Amino acid sequence: GYAPNPNAILTFGPNNLPTTCCTDLTAFPVTEPTTYEMHYSLNTEYDLGHKWVATVGYQGSQTRHLTDHYNLYNPGAVVGLMFNPLIHGVTFYGNDGNATFNALLLEAKHTFSQSFLLDTQYRLSHTMDPGSNAYMGQFYQWNLKEMFGNADYDVRHAFKLYGVWSPTIFHGSHSWLEKVAGGWSVSGILNLHSGFPWSPQYPLGEISNGFDPVYSLGQFAGGSSSDSGVSALLPAAYAGGFNTSARSSKSYDATSLFTQPTLVPGTLFTCLFPNPPLAQCPLGQQGFGPVPSLPGTRRNSFYGPGYFDVDATLSKQFGLPTLPLLGENANIEFRANFYNLTNKLNLWDLQTDIAACGAPPCNGHLGEAQQSLGARVIEMQARFSF
Repeated sequence: GYAPNPNAILTFGPNNLPTTCCTDLTAFPVTEPTTYEMHYSLNTEYDLGHKWVATVGYQGSQTRHLTDHYNLYNPGAVVGLMFNPLIHGVTFYGNDGNATFNALLLEAKHTFSQSFLLDTQYRLSHTMDPGSNAYMGQFYQWNLKEMFGNADYDVRHAFKLYGVWSPTIFHGSHSWLEKVAGGWSVSGILNLHSGFPWSPQYPLGEISNGFDPVYSLGQFAGGSSSDSGVSALLPAAYAGGFNTSARSSKSYDATSLFTQPTLVPGTLFTCLFPNPPLAQCPLGQQGFGPVPSLPGTRRNSFYGPGYFDVDATLSKQFGLPTLPLLGENANIEFRANFYNLTNKLNLWDLQTDIAACGAPPCNGHLGEAQQSLGARVIEMQARFSF
């Protein structure tokens, strides 16, 4: 065996915490409310005549007790919560978030003949939440209400158009010709939407010089950014005029369009408590440092780039003669599936860093796409059915 290591031995006090500094905690509410969601919808359909059918619908939902994730010390500092000198931060999971979804649904469908169908759909929707996943960190944790905004997956406008053509060329006594020369089917679908939202932001490490606001553990040692704390801040103001292309790789200095939030180094954690060491705290015990300025833009207030895609399928079915083992409906089908038929380059994962340096002028790439979706793909299939 191994000899005991005295450095690995911890002594716990009556509060169930180590008696030596310092530790970090993960906490949950004493009463954990259940997350629930309420759905509601309304759908009306009207026959316009001449094989046209129009549909108008509404869908909505309300989510309650959505999980938030933040450093409990950050909102606690604003309301005067007394920190524990043995605890540097508390990762807190609180089911205190809400979310909403509302959508207008429009559809028009037309059957041109027994072999041709065309359908078009449009959706106008809006989704809001405080964070779009259970581990989403908040931009401004000193006032959690500031983070209620457009959801990460909020797509305002979505349009879909699809059609199917399956003609019957030969009828009646010429059905054997249909098995040979007929059996064609062509279908396609067009999808486009206005894009997902994103937030221009200032990464905390680029504007804080390594000292966290409100309270700090030392330069580049954390503090209000630790324990699921704040890692980036939204601009204090936006002057308008940002109009760069996601497809451009040209350097773009956007610092003049946004106002950097006011950020003051926070009080050293040790100095928050009575009788601190004079070497680190020559002014003695101090209060919290000022919180950063409130965001001047909402979370996810910018959208794009959009999405455009056309998929199609072409198939040909050959009927086989009626045989005892195969039956009368045996056939061989050849199919080609075309994904992204027009080979459209769809971009995503935009650069959100306003200032990619400590101070302007900066040769940043705000709004530039970092990744793209797949190119055209053709899939071939053959199937024997009996």
